[in-house]
Amino acid sequence: MNNMLNEKKNFIRHVLMNSPPGKLYDLVKDINILLGSSVSIQKILEEVLKDYNEKNYNFILTDKNEYVITCKKFKVNHLYFIPKLKALVHVNHLKRTANVLETVKELKYPEELENYRKECDKKLVDYVQEHYKKWSNLQTINYPEVHIKSPNGLRSEHCSSVYAYNEEDIFYLFFIICCDRSYLKNFHASTWRSSWTAQFFVDNDHVLLSGTIDISLTYFEDANINFKTSKCFEKKVRVNRDVDMFSSNILSAINEYENYILYDLNNFFTNINKNLIKSTRRIIPLSGQKFDWKGKYEDIPKQIRKECDKKLVDYVQEHYKKWSNLQTINYPEVHIKSPNGLRSEHCSSVYAYNEEDIFYLLFIFFFFFVLNISYFYFCLNNMHFI
Repeated sequence: MNNMLNEKKNFIRHVLMNSPPGKLYDLVKDINILLGSSVSIQKILEEVLKDYNEKNYNFILTDKNEYVITCKKFKVNHLYFIPKLKALVHVNHLKRTANVLETVKELKYPEELENYRKECDKKLVDYVQEHYKKWSNLQTINYPEVHIKSPNGLRSEHCSSVYAYNEEDIFYLFFIICCDRSYLKNFHASTWRSSWTAQFFVDNDHVLLSGTIDISLTYFEDANINFKTSKCFEKKVRVNRDVDMFSSNILSAINEYENYILYDLNNFFTNINKNLIKSTRRIIPLSGQKFDWKGKYEDIPKQIRKECDKKLVDYVQEHYKKWSNLQTINYPEVHIKSPNGLRSEHCSSVYAYNEEDIFYLLFIFFFFFVLNISYFYFCLNNMHFI
């Protein structure tokens, strides 16, 4: 049982950790259909979803109407930290809920660093409003109103945050910008993650800024095409002790590199060879309909039981009825037809049932009033019977 559970865990981890944007919780539903919704499966799903969210800096709206970014580096025990509220948040990754539990009364870094963090956070919010929300609003002009309001219509969410910490005399500011954009009606979804670390001494006139921009895009109309790219940057930014000037220079450098990656992407999609995309496509049915895991999965045990029953009937015919016919040669005709003469009867059947994730088939066959019962069981593991 432990080996089977470990195989399921590995299967779930592989599927979910490679989930394309916008499809994570659809895959969770499919896994629940395939492997059941037992307590052990739900625990595995919660663990893997936590790892996925932390790896991809996913964000969830809290009960205080503020986004929390699932940033593992700034967790306190099992709670996530929101610098703006100075609050600790409990996240249920499976249910996609986030509840603010308590506020942090004392920060673990100097007040001077907090002043830098606050000003940078303020500038970052303005930057995101200008370069993300405004751009998103302009793009919606291209989409009909009915699609925007539909469940699978245009969806664009973004958030940002600035964290602070120090190691001895070195100050660190961690900037994170998250943007999720999907339009499932038009078969595409994408994520943008821009994360930056500013390392500095207060008296220095330069800040070492290093960052990574991760982009993931999936397109799935009549095919599954996934684009992923990750770019790393590093630059020394000139600053001074003025907090306002410090934050402006940092955001200016981030803007420079984000523009660079956008121009690079535009050139890539403009000049890409169409045959290159065709060669990467994995064709799905022309109907474009999602595969019905539930219908197919629930039918598998029925098909197996039906096939086993057919084989058992053939087996009984060959080994019981044929043998019985041969034996009657040794008996006079009168005995066969008399009330107390030779009497040979046989029948068989296959029954099916399940207990949690294990499927059982019960084979029963009768002969000469002697009951022979044999048990066989099959364990469903990643769509394979073993």
